[in-house]
Amino acid sequence: MTEQPSTAMALAEDHRNDMLSNSVAILGACLSYYAPPFWWTDATGAAILIALFLCGGEQTLEERHAHR
Repeated sequence: MTEQPSTAMALAEDHRNDMLSNSVAILGACLSYYAPPFWWTDATGAAILIALFLCGGEQTLEERHAHR
């Protein structure tokens, strides 16, 4: 398989992150609003996303540094 251009890969990662963050935000907000005992889901989802995005960003940096 051929290697995709870095611009296309960056856009694909950005779109994936946007879809994931929007989905978690909607789910967390709906749970917090419609099920008050789950008020913590919005903030917890955001914290989990931050951790995932940081790990993904670190992996991307390591890959790009290895190719230099």
